[in-house]
Amino acid sequence: ICKHHRNDGDHSITEDIQLIEQLLIFLYHYYPFAVGSKGYSVFIFNKLKQDEDDGINTATAISILDATPHASNREIYVRLRQSNHLLDNLPAYKNTQIFRIEHVHSLVVHNLEQLGTRLFEDAKPDESGNKVISLLVVGLGRTGSELVKNLAWFTQIEGYTTQIHAFEQDRTAIERFKHRCPGFFDADTPDRHCQIVIHPDMVFGTPAFDRELHSLGQIGFVFVTLGSDQTNISAALDIRMSLARAKLHPPIQAVVRNEEVGNLISNSKSIRGISYDISFIGSFKDIYCLDFITDARNKAEVIRNFTTNGYENLINECLSNEERFRFAKSEILHKNLMDALEITGEARSISHHRRLVNFLLSEGYLPGQTWDDLAKLHPLLVSYDQLPEENRYIT
Repeated sequence: ICKHHRNDGDHSITEDIQLIEQLLIFLYHYYPFAVGSKGYSVFIFNKLKQDEDDGINTATAISILDATPHASNREIYVRLRQSNHLLDNLPAYKNTQIFRIEHVHSLVVHNLEQLGTRLFEDAKPDESGNKVISLLVVGLGRTGSELVKNLAWFTQIEGYTTQIHAFEQDRTAIERFKHRCPGFFDADTPDRHCQIVIHPDMVFGTPAFDRELHSLGQIGFVFVTLGSDQTNISAALDIRMSLARAKLHPPIQAVVRNEEVGNLISNSKSIRGISYDISFIGSFKDIYCLDFITDARNKAEVIRNFTTNGYENLINECLSNEERFRFAKSEILHKNLMDALEITGEARSISHHRRLVNFLLSEGYLPGQTWDDLAKLHPLLVSYDQLPEENRYIT
C-alpha cells in the first residue's frame, strides 16, 4: 500500500518507480507467495513528506485489522517517521504481528555500526588530556537530527569527549531539535561529555558558510544530509573544496538515494588523481532491503535476548517498546565498540554510564527526583560518581 502526494518538487515519478521496484524485489525474493495457507504480509509505505502521513499510515493499519479480525498468520509492516505509542497499544489480533519500519533510524544505526572506530581515528588531545572527536552534520532534517542524537551516545568512551557541530538554514528545524532533546542544551545535565553546537542561517556555497566552516578548525568527519541527491552531492563537493583550501581533508559522507550516481561520485578523483574521499549512504536499495525489514521483525527478539544489568532494569521500566528496542540496540553497538577499542575495567563502566545518559537525552529525557514517563524525567540521569555502588555496571 503505497500512498504518494504530488505537492513537492524534489520527488520525481522515477524515484517513485525505483521505490516500488525495490519493494517488489524484496517481496519476490523473500515472500514469493501473496495470500495463501502459509500466510501473508502487508506493507504500508508513504513518502512521508507531510506531518499527517504518520497518522494516515497508522489509520490504514487499524482499518486493515478492523476489517479482517479473523485473518491468520499475518504480518503488518508500517513505515513511520516518529515513535507511535498507538501501535504499541493496539489490541492483539489472532496470529497478526505489527511491526514499525523506521527507515531513518535503521539507516543511521547501520551506518554507525559500519563506521565503528573510524570516528575515533582523528581525535586530538585537548588541554586536559582527553581526546576530542570533532564531527560536523550539515542539515538538521530527519536524517541529520537522527545522526546527531545517535552520535551523541555512540561516541561515549572514557578518555574521549565529543563536539558535534550542526549547520542548518531553517531556524524552525533548530528549535524543533532543541524541543525534542532539551537535555543536550542544559548546562546542568551531568555526564554528557558531548557538546552540541548548532550554527543557524548556514547556506552552503556562501562566504558565511565557508567562514564558519574554517572557524571550526580540525574536523574528524563530515555528514551531509540537506535534502535531495543533487543538493547533497553539490554540498559535499563544495565542502570538500572549502576544506581543501584550509588544508583539511576529513572523510565526507552524504545521503544519496540513487546508488549508481553515488558510486560514480565516490570513485571520482581530481585531475591530479587525489580522491575526493566522499562516500554515500541511504540508497533505495539500502533502505528497502532485508536488513531494515529484519530490524522491524526482530525487535521483540532483540529485547528478549538483551541481558539487563543492575539499573538498566529501572531504565526499561519507563521506556516504550520502541525506546526499549533502540536502547537494546545502542547497548549492543556500544559494547562492540568498546571491545574494538579495548576498553576494560572501570573505564568500561564509566563509558557505559555515559552512553546510557546520552541515550536518554536523545530520547528527550531530563533529570528528575523520580521517574515520570509522561514528563520524561528519570532519577538515574546523574554523574557516574553519584550512582549507588550496586547500580554501577562493571564487566
